[in-house]
Amino acid sequence: MVAIVGLLCCASLGQGNKAATVLNEVLSTLQNKSSFELKVRVDLEDGKKVETHSALIRVARDPRRYWCRDHSPGGDDFASVAGLDATFTDDNGARQKTKLPDERVIVNLACSFGIYAYDLFCDLDRYRTALGGIAFFVQSEEVEGHMCDIVGIVKSTPAPDPKSNIRYIWFDTQTHLPRAFQVHSFVRGKSQLSSRWTIDSVVANPAWPSNALTDVPAHAFVAQPETKRAESQVPAGIRNGDRCPDLAVQRPDGSPSSLRASLKKRTLVTFWAPWCGPCIQEMKALVQLPDVINGKLNVVAIGVQDSKQNIRAFVAKADKRLHYLMDPDAERASSALCQVFAPDAIPQAYLFDSKGVLLRHWVGFTGMAGLRKELGH
Repeated sequence: MVAIVGLLCCASLGQGNKAATVLNEVLSTLQNKSSFELKVRVDLEDGKKVETHSALIRVARDPRRYWCRDHSPGGDDFASVAGLDATFTDDNGARQKTKLPDERVIVNLACSFGIYAYDLFCDLDRYRTALGGIAFFVQSEEVEGHMCDIVGIVKSTPAPDPKSNIRYIWFDTQTHLPRAFQVHSFVRGKSQLSSRWTIDSVVANPAWPSNALTDVPAHAFVAQPETKRAESQVPAGIRNGDRCPDLAVQRPDGSPSSLRASLKKRTLVTFWAPWCGPCIQEMKALVQLPDVINGKLNVVAIGVQDSKQNIRAFVAKADKRLHYLMDPDAERASSALCQVFAPDAIPQAYLFDSKGVLLRHWVGFTGMAGLRKELGH
């Protein structure tokens, strides 16, 4: 994590002026507006199923309030919540909670949407803090026909439980308002990229009915605590002793290939992305292993969770001692490859024998010593 944040510090030095310019324009715009109504779209995974949620969200800065109605793909009211001068909690990307004045604690998707929207449009201190911390300009690109500047904002927490995240925000170059949002988290050598929000429309200082922010729905529910999967457990779809399924993959040039065809000897299959710092460090360590150098261990590095263009650009400059492939649907978390291997946190590695049978699986990169231990060296 230190290495990653160090790299970002360097990036911020090179692009700091641009990031500061964008954030100052955003602050100037938001300071003159006190409330917003927006429509948001996001793809969320539930096991192997991906659902597209659309939400209507209202947020106001003073008093601090938000309201959200999240609709399921079937169009039914999925969950609603209103926060009235509520206490917001955010555990570095975990599901958010809201404590209402009547002591009810609500945990649901609508709550998460409302809190993120409040952070993006009403929490001016968050942007001021970013100007004095680590913020860097990424690039400019279109979102739904709107040209946007992407700024990454780094937030870190110290030991004994160190973790970092980067909040990528797409700011409309014309209105200077957020148009998209995504979180990249780093925890103990693992990285995870959240689903991306897309803001279809936003209205500043809208005309609302009197109960627009005070309608706390009686059916808002309290979710059961989520259980975390043990790191040593292989995700559903493939387990130790299973033979690797014959899934379609692509070579960097776009030509089709088969994953099983790549397993002609003892093979380590690792899932990575160009934006993933621990992934890059893992691949640098892999090419130094004697078994890789002398050809006893084949390494197949499969690019996921990014555009094919970015994956190809990285592979063009990468060490050719590794065998690079791509997920044919690399930009989709619901691809056939992801449904079997579930790389929800990367790097994620699978060790197969020469017959394509899974020997073991692990998540994250903790250094060369940890890698050797996982490989049985």
